[in-house]
Amino acid sequence: MRYNNSNAYYEGDYNQCAYNYKEVNLNICSHLERYIIDIKNLIFKPKSKTKDFFQFDNKIQVFVNDNTIIIMINITDKCSLSCNNCNIEGNRIKINVDEKEIVKSVKKILEYYSNQIEKCDLVFYGGDPLVDFDKILYIYDNLGGNYHVNIITNGFLLTDEIIKVIVNRDISVYVNFDLGTKNKICERIKDNLLKYKKKYAYSNNIKIITHYNFHSNLEKLDKFYEESKLQIAILKEDYSENLKYHDKIEQSIIDGYLDQYRNLTNKYKLYKKQGKECSSFLKQFLNYN
Repeated sequence: MRYNNSNAYYEGDYNQCAYNYKEVNLNICSHLERYIIDIKNLIFKPKSKTKDFFQFDNKIQVFVNDNTIIIMINITDKCSLSCNNCNIEGNRIKINVDEKEIVKSVKKILEYYSNQIEKCDLVFYGGDPLVDFDKILYIYDNLGGNYHVNIITNGFLLTDEIIKVIVNRDISVYVNFDLGTKNKICERIKDNLLKYKKKYAYSNNIKIITHYNFHSNLEKLDKFYEESKLQIAILKEDYSENLKYHDKIEQSIIDGYLDQYRNLTNKYKLYKKQGKECSSFLKQFLNYN
């Protein structure tokens, strides 16, 4: 398979279905879209560059580096919530996933790269993949071979039953969670996460993807993750959130942010001196992983 620079698509065995990336609407929740590349980079080794990429169809993307292949599967356009983050602009393509066809497609992709890969990761996204968790399990059970399953979700449907399956099958789940949001939905997601960590204290199958900005209560975030022992997989800076072009942040807000930064830096130094474990938030925030 090779990249056609003039026509901007991959040609070869998959030419009939390897569309130009720009022509395919991924139907992904816009709130989760910004984390897709971060998940890819998290799975690939540090500083490892993507050597091959193509869009298999409107449901499957493929990334390949030296010895690892990541197959991202848009398992559903349905979500467990109804919010403003649904990406409905442009020509929306209806996602109708046949799990049997997904298995066939993934097997074809793996067969093509069989001589150069040692590790395979499947990443399910949507919508909310947990809406069609049964389809994920079907793919898990019928694909065969050695691979790891990852799921990106809002965490609303993390019931005791689903969590048990996730832990028992060693599935990695990334929950987009914003502690600063106050509503019944976020409270339920938080309860789901806390119940999981209380029951499976030594499990890190479920991790958090989140962000912070100048308005964030950094010390509150640190306290929550220190007490809950929940692990953050991805922590992104989002200083421009809710700001329009030419908007300015009040100096008092910046000063408050810097005060918290200094306090947390001093706390990290103290904990390190005392041999105490810092929260996953603090380590990621100060980039001390």
